[in-house]
Amino acid sequence: MMRVLLVDDEPLALRRLEILLSRRPWVEVVAAVRDGHAAARAAEELKPDVVFLD
Repeated sequence: MMRVLLVDDEPLALRRLEILLSRRPWVEVVAAVRDGHAAARAAEELKPDVVFLD
């Protein structure tokens, strides 16, 4: 399972990417956040394998 953290300040883009990736059985979206501070905290706490940044 690939653990993914999503970061985007546009709520619609963030939600669409989350939906798209969640359809993949090998992907677990561990968090979807809207700013850099939240991303840093989530990355430190959740230890994702991949981070999508925009």
